[in-house]
Amino acid sequence: MPVTFLRRHSTRRPRGFSLIEVLVALVIVSVGLLGLAAMMQAGLSDNHTAELQTMASIDAENLTELMRANMTGVLDGDYVIASLPTAAPGNLCRTISSPCTPAQEAQADLWNFASTLTANLPNPQATVQCEGVCSATTPYLITVTWTVANGAHSGEQTVSYSTLYQP
Repeated sequence: MPVTFLRRHSTRRPRGFSLIEVLVALVIVSVGLLGLAAMMQAGLSDNHTAELQTMASIDAENLTELMRANMTGVLDGDYVIASLPTAAPGNLCRTISSPCTPAQEAQADLWNFASTLTANLPNPQATVQCEGVCSATTPYLITVTWTVANGAHSGEQTVSYSTLYQP
């Protein structure tokens, strides 16, 4: 008896992806990539803010070291300022041939502080205040403020850094 093969007709549908499935997958991947891009932008913005705060802290700590080197100027209150100086003092105390008084040294230090802040921060402002009457035991409060673009909203945000210096 001869063997005959019967062909069965398959009731299965062809395999593969439909266009709707591909579009849904594309939408899901796109939403994920947009979320990733938003997270990267927020991370970059926060990194920039941290960089500016680091620069402000370094500049303020440099001023405290300059103050430590000029204790007479500190005790006389020569470092107290309500805002950054806008003009260089007559003597920047950079050469041996032009010696400075402690007050002139303080003015030169504050000018260098203002120049460094201006180079490192956007729209910097600073104050140096004695917490009471300036003396060997009175701490100084050094506050640096600057403005940055607010990533979440339009406009600018004021950020500040403060440090205490105890003579």
